Amino acid sequence: MARHILMAGKSGASRRNIEACILVMFEDVVISKVESIEQAKEARANNHIHLVIYALEANDVAGLDFCAGMSESCIVLAHNKSVLSEASKRGIANVLEMPCSAVKLEEVINQVCNPISLRTAQRYSILGTVALIEQQSLRVDATVLNISSGGVLCEFAPSPMLNLCEPVMITLQFTENNPILSETQIYSILSSMKVVECNSDNIPLKVRVGFKFISLQPEVIHALNSVLDNAGSY
Repeated sequence: MARHILMAGKSGASRRNIEACILVMFEDVVISKVESIEQAKEARANNHIHLVIYALEANDVAGLDFCAGMSESCIVLAHNKSVLSEASKRGIANVLEMPCSAVKLEEVINQVCNPISLRTAQRYSILGTVALIEQQSLRVDATVLNISSGGVLCEFAPSPMLNLCEPVMITLQFTENNPILSETQIYSILSSMKVVECNSDNIPLKVRVGFKFISLQPEVIHALNSVLDNAGSY
């Protein structure tokens, strides 16, 4: 399953730099970004967040309090020794002094947000769910077999124009209309593919393809989680 990481901190440059570093190291992360403590609290309250990475600046008492309250699921990036010391005094377990090596950051993320322990995400099969897959000017209709907060498994007739090595944009349509999801294109990449039906000449007639969602916006994550939380009623 995808690891949902929330990047928080006042410095937009720091958030962007760390996000770029993480996306190079990991293929199974979905990153959301917020600036304020209030936004971070709201994101955690309304979404399934596995890990918060907080770029902590000097004199950010509210940031220290926020991180101290969730020490085991948070990584603090301290940009000077005084911040490093204050974070340690408050018992925050995972503090990295910046700049740090990509290897060290990868190691700590894997310790705090281990994909093995997270592989419990429920996959939902919601009858009647469909998807529109778009790539440049190409549009392909697909039937959704199951969906989770990190991706979707669907079936469709393959198009010779669809390049599965390139990203696609997916628009979801559930049996009960959700305005955000039915109007939002979700940036996605291929995670698996299987031919499930062929013509008499062995040319694929239907393929089953798994797509992984990448960089969902907080409002999209919230809308998707709301649908999945109520999936039992469909």
